[in-house]
Formats: sequence, C-alpha cells, structure tokens
Amino acid sequence: MTSTHHGMKWLLLADIRQGKLLKCSVTKHKRCHVEEFDTLLNDLPKHEQVESATTRNKRSETSGIDGRSDKEDLKHFVRQLSHWLPGVLRQHAIEKMVVVAPSRLLGELRETLDHELKSHCELKQGEWTHLSIRELTEHPAVHKLLGLDES
Repeated sequence: MTSTHHGMKWLLLADIRQGKLLKCSVTKHKRCHVEEFDTLLNDLPKHEQVESATTRNKRSETSGIDGRSDKEDLKHFVRQLSHWLPGVLRQHAIEKMVVVAPSRLLGELRETLDHELKSHCELKQGEWTHLSIRELTEHPAVHKLLGLDES
C-alpha cells in the first residue's frame, strides 16, 4: 500500500534562466505522471546581452564566459527565486519540495535562502530544466523519488 504522501513529490528544476515547478505523482497503474504548475523566468536576461556583445567584440570574448556578470546574474536569479518560492509554497500547500539545480546555483541558494524556506527544500545537484515532461516521467531519479524503483 502506497500512502498519498509517498506517491507524490514537488520538484523545482532550476538553472540560471528559469525555475520550473512540477508535481510528480504515481498513477493507479503505478506509472509516473509529471505535471508542470508554474515557471519563473530570470528577469535579467544577461545571456542575450552577452550574445549580442559577443558578435560585436568577437576577438575579446571567449564564448560568452564572463565570471563576474554570470555571478551577478546568478545572485539576482536566486534572489528572484527566494521572493517567488514562499507564495508558491502557500498557493500549492507544499510542505517539502526537491530542488534540482546545477552546483553553482545550489551553493547560492544555500547562502541566500532563509532558514524557514530552506526547511521546505531538499537540494539535489542536477541539470534537468532542458528535459521534456516525457523524459522526466521516464527518468530513473524521478522514479526513485516516487518510490517506483522498488522491484
């Protein structure tokens, strides 16, 4: 017998461009179901500005890598996430969510999120924002989170 809490997880997939809130659950046929609920886009689109600057100064830049502006962009987006998350947690009555993000973003989240918000978030390293809903429903790590990996 699977409890309703065991068969459902909230996921927040994040990278420097966006955060996607997903609800993952187990169907009565023991299949994974993933549904997207909300998206937060970084309102400081540095990657587009860097791209246009790269075409102008091609010789002086290395494929869009600029540590300082990337770090500032990262900090800005994490602040955006930390303002957005409390409302999302309340709106969907989320007790606990798994946050999957690249290590640099996770490090910034650990530094920035207040204690109350951290207590609702389980941080895991990964880069999943590019995955489709279908790819997520078949992802072994999502199955493991939902307890579907038990044979």
